[in-house]
Amino acid sequence: MENAEPVPEGGLINGRSIRNCDDYSHRKCDNSSSHVGLATFDLAPNQSHRLRIINVGAFAEFQFQIDEHELAVTEVDGTDVMPINYHRLNINPAQRYSVVVHTSVETADSFWLRARMITRCFTDPPKTLQPDVLGVVHYGKSSASVDEVPASVDWAEKLDLECRDMNTTNLTPVEAIEAPATANAFFYFRSNFEIGAYRLARGFFDSSSWRPNMRSPSLLRSIDGVTEGNASFTTAVVSDARNGSAFINDVAFDKPHEYVLQTTGIQTIDIMISNFDDGNHPLHLHGYKYFVLAQGHGYPPMKSAVDGMTRDNIQPLYDSLDLSNPLRRDTASVEAFGWILLRLVADNPGAWAFHCHISWHTEAGLLMQFLTRSDELPNIEVPEANRALCAAEGLEKGAGPNDDDYWDLAK
Repeated sequence: MENAEPVPEGGLINGRSIRNCDDYSHRKCDNSSSHVGLATFDLAPNQSHRLRIINVGAFAEFQFQIDEHELAVTEVDGTDVMPINYHRLNINPAQRYSVVVHTSVETADSFWLRARMITRCFTDPPKTLQPDVLGVVHYGKSSASVDEVPASVDWAEKLDLECRDMNTTNLTPVEAIEAPATANAFFYFRSNFEIGAYRLARGFFDSSSWRPNMRSPSLLRSIDGVTEGNASFTTAVVSDARNGSAFINDVAFDKPHEYVLQTTGIQTIDIMISNFDDGNHPLHLHGYKYFVLAQGHGYPPMKSAVDGMTRDNIQPLYDSLDLSNPLRRDTASVEAFGWILLRLVADNPGAWAFHCHISWHTEAGLLMQFLTRSDELPNIEVPEANRALCAAEGLEKGAGPNDDDYWDLAK
């Protein structure tokens, strides 16, 4: 149903789980197959094992743990970090972590591996929701011959109730890279949902809700525009007098449906996002990692409560930043009614999506693009086979319906 985020009824670990078929009399449900069951992991005892964890779900944030085992986080979205031990790991859609687990616990040789959805993110969960997904870790046994149920002990601390990133402020990248001392440009974006035409809920960055032109991709349009010297791609008037090096291009693109931040040359840009929605948004950027400078709830430190989110007004926040080696990642969350400050060195030629990785929110329009190194676009050759795809029959079948279609349905 449009406007209602589909809440899952359960989850899978490595494609496996098991459910009570009595709960699904209206659906085909069969637990007898050899492919059904809990995911199992056979780990040699008294060794250190690296586990790579990725949330490939569309909506739910999980808390991940292995009973009685600390998780030493060693990598975040491809950035190696100095190990720090946690009991539980919060992971949003699209985020990746590596942890090292030491198989030296002597209380048992079989332990529950748990991935628990943070259900407070769900407004209308189904009665059949099973938020806890289980797997089994064995010490040095063949999973095919193990029938016993683990008797391992859960951690004593309470589970998280709020959907937001785990606290990564203490995680330090192994390869120390200092963030640029200053940025060439500062951009402030609001993210929120609004009820618009035909009573449809749509996601927005500022006043733009993404709806792509299926037969004219923005990257191809940009390459052709720059190559042909189209002024709408090569020239812009920017209110902060930064010589057109970083600007919102609302001339070449239809801003209400295509929100594009364009840069020329290698630019360092700061991106402040305030979330005016009651949901968490894991913000994923294609083609880059960014520096996560700060994030929090409410509003960041400002000089004046009435002067708004300008670069000058949030100077108290900048004064508190540690730029010596901030975490670099590609998916960080702005929590409900919170904010996040990112610094990006825009040096990768192309048009890159920046979007909430909750699939339903992307579909609803919570996406914009960064068109970076536009001066390099003439050097990109697009194969004719790719261009021919734009004329292929049935392209629209892969997209969501036009908003106008809902009015036709209503009639």
